[in-house]
Amino acid sequence: MGDNERFMIKCQVTLKKYPNDAPDMPLVNCIPVLKNRYNKGEAVYELNKGRSVIRLLSIKDDENYLKLLFQYINKDASDPAFSNIKTGETRIEKKQNDEGMGYSAHVLIKKRPSDSSFQDCYEAILEEVPGITRGLLAQALTYFLRENNFSFIRSGGKKELKCRPIFDIDFLAATTLEQSLSTGYLCGLTATRRFKDNSLDDDGTVMVEEETLKLSTKIRRGEGAIKAIKSAYDKLRGRKYTMLRISYKDKNKRVSSDLVSIGKEMSLQELATAQLAQREKAVLASTIAVCQTAFHEELLAKMQNFMLK
Repeated sequence: MGDNERFMIKCQVTLKKYPNDAPDMPLVNCIPVLKNRYNKGEAVYELNKGRSVIRLLSIKDDENYLKLLFQYINKDASDPAFSNIKTGETRIEKKQNDEGMGYSAHVLIKKRPSDSSFQDCYEAILEEVPGITRGLLAQALTYFLRENNFSFIRSGGKKELKCRPIFDIDFLAATTLEQSLSTGYLCGLTATRRFKDNSLDDDGTVMVEEETLKLSTKIRRGEGAIKAIKSAYDKLRGRKYTMLRISYKDKNKRVSSDLVSIGKEMSLQELATAQLAQREKAVLASTIAVCQTAFHEELLAKMQNFMLK
């Protein structure tokens, strides 16, 4: 990714309820709670026993949109390497003890539901950044809203009960695998499976956490490619793989990838009609840092325009 471009992806934010019988908690009611936590410097979510952190770095809203800037820091990421163009000489910039590789991601959420039939669903645009996943953002937002002043009384009850929203972020599907492979082509398949107890040595000092399997096929377009994916999917299910990443290049020569959960048996038709997300490239006049410390206003404007398409 260049210093003047980013990819944006259309998503849907759903505010689920805990407990299930709690009343709806609209986004506009959640924003003051989120701002209060941010102003207190408490909008920080730790993962991996504190070795990774996602922080709400900035927040603002206007009449129509909630705008968020997240910062993700990973202490376990490799130290960055820099090489001299002329000599090829390489140096590695070592992280200090309390430092980690930093990344940032912009999020734009429409403050009011677009469909009155689904009052808990909101359109959103995410800046696509490796490592800052939809699940990670949803976990962080859910954590930030865990303490609030929301409460309700069950029908027929007398006791006031606390409640809270649970954020869920899904791709807003725009096309199917069948459509994508009719105009583009399959680049590759990557399967992963995780392990709970799998020691690499007798002492258990080194544990295997995740195994990755890369697959390829000579059939890369149309129905033949989908059949090849189906064959791989079926064999992977028997080997206890849990996730299949499908990488493909669309008609605009943009390489994308989508995850398919390897769980239940899936027919060829179900796989062909699997929904894929809608993405768009934002070409920027001003450079954007890998880890922005403030909103990039030009990117926000392009995200807002993408929202309206």
